[in-house]
Amino acid sequence: MSAIEPKLEEISNKIDENAEAIAKLQSDVENIKENYAKAEEVAEMKYVIDSINPLEFVSVKDVKDLIAEKKVSSKKKK
Repeated sequence: MSAIEPKLEEISNKIDENAEAIAKLQSDVENIKENYAKAEEVAEMKYVIDSINPLEFVSVKDVKDLIAEKKVSSKKKK
């Protein structure tokens, strides 16, 4: 019986270590679920951005500048 007790204590310690490791992994998984996007969500965002293509848009200031340039160039032609 005395030979078994150290082994049982060792097994108990290993079980405790494994339980702590599992708890940490569960916490990490929950953190990942909360803070990271799924591949499908990223693919959807990419599709929307590619569809809209924000680089093709101009600002209001750009449009006003273009209109002003057009007015100036048309006055010069007259």
